[in-house]
Amino acid sequence: MTTIFIIVVWVLTSVAVGYRADLRGRDFVGWIFLSLLISPLVAAFILFLLPARARLGPATTTQDPRWANLRALTPDMEAQTKVEEATRQAAVEARRRREDRQAVIGSIIAVGLILSLFLVFYLNAQ
Repeated sequence: MTTIFIIVVWVLTSVAVGYRADLRGRDFVGWIFLSLLISPLVAAFILFLLPARARLGPATTTQDPRWANLRALTPDMEAQTKVEEATRQAAVEARRRREDRQAVIGSIIAVGLILSLFLVFYLNAQ
């Protein structure tokens, strides 16, 4: 019974580490295997120490050269485009910071759950 419990907790926490890794822009399956091989607690700690990666966004397309003439004719549109680009960059940066914050909080919660499960199992074993 206790062996099955340990295996189930080990696999579930490994999946939780994989999920956290996916939220931080890392490979979901790779982190599951890593946490299965080593401890999920150690893998979560390593993941916490690594910086988050940027997720791949939609593919960028090259601008049609015909639009360059239109922009040259209307400089106010070019200024507006620069303002919109700056606003978009600020929104992307704010979203990245929010996702990083959520990933850190989630990692702390996951580590706390792992430690609490370990303590419950350890105290029940004695």
